[in-house]
Amino acid sequence: MRKALMAFVLVGLVAGGCAKSAEPATRTVLVDNKATTFVGSFLAYYPNALTVHAGDTVDFKEMWSGEAHTVTMGKLVEAGLASVRGANPNAAPPPAFAKLPSMFPNGPGDVNRNAADPCFLASGDPSSYKGACPDVTQPAFDGKQAYYNSGFLKKGSTFAVKLSNDIAPGTYHYYCNLHGPMMSGSFTVVGKDTKTPTQAQVNAAAAKQFKPVADKLSAAADGARAGHAFISGNIAGYGDPSVENAGINEFFPPSIKAKVGEKVTWTMIGFHTITFGAPASEDPFSFGPDGVHLDQQALAPAGGPGAQAGTTTGNKISIKTADAGGYNGTGVKSSGATDSFPPDLAAYAVTFTKPGTYPFRCLLHPGMGGVVTVT
Repeated sequence: MRKALMAFVLVGLVAGGCAKSAEPATRTVLVDNKATTFVGSFLAYYPNALTVHAGDTVDFKEMWSGEAHTVTMGKLVEAGLASVRGANPNAAPPPAFAKLPSMFPNGPGDVNRNAADPCFLASGDPSSYKGACPDVTQPAFDGKQAYYNSGFLKKGSTFAVKLSNDIAPGTYHYYCNLHGPMMSGSFTVVGKDTKTPTQAQVNAAAAKQFKPVADKLSAAADGARAGHAFISGNIAGYGDPSVENAGINEFFPPSIKAKVGEKVTWTMIGFHTITFGAPASEDPFSFGPDGVHLDQQALAPAGGPGAQAGTTTGNKISIKTADAGGYNGTGVKSSGATDSFPPDLAAYAVTFTKPGTYPFRCLLHPGMGGVVTVT
């Protein structure tokens, strides 16, 4: 259920025209997705396979869930993704993949500009740039570029990839340079005499891919709301252990009643924060003239120790609780951004020392919040 959900929603997709026409067509692929019975994030492209012609355009539409995504392709990506197929997921990344830059640093710091910003290299290696790649106009994708990267996809954005008229028939792969090979897809370029799916057929393929994921997570959300989660107590985030690339971004229950002096504890499932007292404008992503930035303050613990996942050598659930101490509504108290997945889970405990109403939220996922009422 890594990072990880049912009615399907396809927003703004327009049915395509005649599939065999010589006229270039535009096909839309969703980046992430939305469900109607719960709030979640889906680390996938919908659909994750597409058939197109040279000269067509593939629009990658960001379905913002709070998760940062890119669409990244090119010869270096082909080699990198090929190297990890069948490799041990717990081993160090193979050299061909390790050389591809990731949007976030391995530790504190701002984004890596060569991955977070658009980067279009006909040749060379993006890792050779300590900052941003050269600022060039986005070219048509011809399958020969070394690196072709959308950069961070802002909320509501669409990354339009125009395929060159001379791109060779074949299959081309892409992935999100933050979430790695688990979030990848492909498009196959075929000859003009080969029929390709209409947008309506693309939509149907996306819905078919999405439905089983959404159904499982919808059932999990219903179970958690009814108090039948696989762990007891208050929960921050949730999911289905059989779903590896999607998760539920909700608190269960969202409304909690407590007494003064009572300790309230949440077990975290997913990648979340539990944050009290942060201003509404607090967000891990900000934008300047040079592009997106990562706000370390929003991701860091505040007002006490941060949450940290437990460790185990088997499949038995291990929960490690961080006691954040007392809180009376003054200032910010936050778990910090915490990576917590079964079987190694983090828990976060706060003791409320004054009557009042205490809203809390996850700074990473819009719409994920709740309230503690203390009497």
